Amino acid sequence: MPNRFAEILKGSYVTRTSGYLDVTAKTELFKEISAISGGTFSKSHNPGNVLSTFKISIPYKKWEINLTESDTRPLKFQIGFEPRRDYELIIGIEDFFDKILKKFDKSEIEVGDIVFDKHYLIHSNDPDLTRKLLIDSIRDKILKHNLYHISYLNDTKIKTSELMSVVSRTIEDKDSYLDLITLHQMIIDSLLGLEIV
Repeated sequence: MPNRFAEILKGSYVTRTSGYLDVTAKTELFKEISAISGGTFSKSHNPGNVLSTFKISIPYKKWEINLTESDTRPLKFQIGFEPRRDYELIIGIEDFFDKILKKFDKSEIEVGDIVFDKHYLIHSNDPDLTRKLLIDSIRDKILKHNLYHISYLNDTKIKTSELMSVVSRTIEDKDSYLDLITLHQMIIDSLLGLEIV
């Protein structure tokens, strides 16, 4: 199976949404989360002023955790880094597309957690480092919130890397948002501790 086709299949899975959901109903929730986490809240609209996008930027150590959610896109976390080593990781929920891709790609790894390994497909250029990165508490929170996709990818040309995750659009309570922020702080700490960033 050509890599381009595999990427199209994965892209359709990662970006899928359940239609239009009015994010403006979450305005006060986003403002409260921003205040609690010491972040900055902003709101933007598409050119026709029809669709809204919310963003919270939260400082953490020397990085910034960016959350975005819109009327048509799920909650997404993004954090940019300057990588210290060539490491990449992709984690995604195992679904129909993944089962097809799995037959053509033998590079899937397991971390030794039966529940996590059954629920997610994990690809990395360093399996041992991945097992050290995905400690119990990180795996537990990923499973708890049923994240669709997590990736840590490098752009070697400009020497940057990005951690990105995609979460369900159905999260509506403050505690879940705050717990997801904590999860990303834990991942940053793990990347830092392993000298990946």
